[in-house]
Amino acid sequence: MLKIVELIIEYKETRSEKSASEIIKIILPMINNKVKNIRLDYREDVIQELKMNLFSIIEIAVFKDIDFPNELFTLNNLKYLQKENFSPQALIKIFNNKYIKNFIDETGIDFLEKVFLNNEFYESFIKTFIKFNFRNQFFYLLEKRFDTVIAGFYRKNADYFSKEQAILNRETDEGDEYIDLIPDSTQNKISFEKLGIAKKDIEFLNLFIDGDKVYSQTEVAKRLGTSQQYISKRIREIRDKYKNIF
Repeated sequence: MLKIVELIIEYKETRSEKSASEIIKIILPMINNKVKNIRLDYREDVIQELKMNLFSIIEIAVFKDIDFPNELFTLNNLKYLQKENFSPQALIKIFNNKYIKNFIDETGIDFLEKVFLNNEFYESFIKTFIKFNFRNQFFYLLEKRFDTVIAGFYRKNADYFSKEQAILNRETDEGDEYIDLIPDSTQNKISFEKLGIAKKDIEFLNLFIDGDKVYSQTEVAKRLGTSQQYISKRIREIRDKYKNIF
């Protein structure tokens, strides 16, 4: 995963369109996950805003020097770490760095042992650790910025979504009604509860949602072994009961 660090270094130095494209390719799954609950007609605009913020974070993210003096890599310290089975406590005691354990877990103990046994690996070890820290800082900043953008989007569109997000009578060409909600079952349950909907009604509404799939009244009726008319009646009852919400 340090590949993205190499690409960021290349982009900062050359402003290469190729490296920019490769960075976006790596980050795109993260972006898509962030926008999955946004309506399709808004999603592309938010994706573009997240991409712009991605390169804004690239500009402000910096490489920090790591203070691991060469004198730490002695045979006595190696023997101590081996005796303690490279435990987090032992690693922190030697290196005084809370991230060293995660770094060793990722690169392998062999990589660390090489430095103790051969000083020629010292520079490579330091450079790799600096990149490791940069990557973690970069993704931390990126996560916070993306969440800020998404939160800002929902604040700006709060009035629209409070009225339109939970429409219970979206008809298809076949006449079936769909519950037009965010296609994520966990998010839906949380949203319903915040709206003050009764538990039994939440359970019924969640029958229409399974991950990214949204079921029609007919499909839910088949799953329950009842009629589409009954399902339609229940939806009307819920709509009337919570008409101030829907």
